[in-house]
Amino acid sequence: MSLRMQVIVTFFGLALVPLTLLTTNIYKQFSDELEKKAISSAEQITDQINNSLDLMIQDAIRVSMSPIYDHDVISILHDHALDKGSYITSKQRDKMSFLLSSLMYRRDHLKGIHIVASDGYVYSYLDSQRVKRFLNQEHVEWYREVLNVDGGWVLLPLHQSSLFYGQEYAVSVSRLIRDPNTYEDLGIIKIDIDPNYIRDLLSSVKEALLVVRDAQGRIIYSNDESFDMSIQKIEDGKWLVHNEQKYLMTEHTSRMTGISTHLLMPEANVLSELDNFKSLTYTLLVFSALIAFILAIVSSKRLSKPIQDLKSEMQALQEKNFHEKIKIHRRDEIGELGRVFNDMIDQINRLIQLVYEKALYQKEAEFKAFQSQINPH
Repeated sequence: MSLRMQVIVTFFGLALVPLTLLTTNIYKQFSDELEKKAISSAEQITDQINNSLDLMIQDAIRVSMSPIYDHDVISILHDHALDKGSYITSKQRDKMSFLLSSLMYRRDHLKGIHIVASDGYVYSYLDSQRVKRFLNQEHVEWYREVLNVDGGWVLLPLHQSSLFYGQEYAVSVSRLIRDPNTYEDLGIIKIDIDPNYIRDLLSSVKEALLVVRDAQGRIIYSNDESFDMSIQKIEDGKWLVHNEQKYLMTEHTSRMTGISTHLLMPEANVLSELDNFKSLTYTLLVFSALIAFILAIVSSKRLSKPIQDLKSEMQALQEKNFHEKIKIHRRDEIGELGRVFNDMIDQINRLIQLVYEKALYQKEAEFKAFQSQINPH
């Protein structure tokens, strides 16, 4: 490899390698900042979602406590417990209907409120053509779940309600109704939250995968039905591959209800600003590489030309041409080398002149000696 090519490669590498490392580092920092920004934004969204859901569930929990403090309701449920299958009077039915109607007032998010007596009789805000009047508790899974918590409230995830004749779904809050004095089990109250209301409430989240779960990990809401139900652990700031697409995960769990809201943001959305930065970075690198290459060529020419001239003069010296000198326009080491070479040429020329003059003097002396021999007088 020629000296000029070595200079070009060295200069190009010294200019481009640090710039590449610097650009890569800036790109990584910018990417990390975008991730932090996306996580912060997602945490605010999940926190707001959980607050809205908590308010809705807290309201349902308050509603579920109402029958316990109504003596008429407790009395009616006692009648069901003492005489199973007894005749329901219109007064009892009107009392229950009035209570349930008052509880439903200005609660548009509720689909219905139902009280199931211990004998299976169902009191509901909705009409009998839509809601069953008797429930066989032995074959209802959610009913057993309510009994198992021993008087506490239960959040039932999205399920097909067995109280309806048709296939109707709801997210519900339910609890066991007990006599506040004797603690006798009298029935349950079930407050159905309209899943359409939840969907409308969360519909603003469109470009991300949103999953809401209860404390047991069961799905309450998801805007993607293909979401893998087996994914139980979702960590903040971690990437998850779902349906061959990468998602940045964030999670917020309510301390009050145990509801976990998971927001999974597609990589394309998180790093959308990075595409513009990437294009700018590549343009900068190409432009910098071009400038570095031009500077390398110019610098290599400026460095190698005097050396090339020196090489030519040495070749001329080898051919016994002692009159060519290097034109010096530099004050660096290469210029000093040129001046030394020119001084060497001058010394060689002086030596040649000295030898030449000495040879002429010697020949002249020999000629005079020869003349004197021919003409002694």
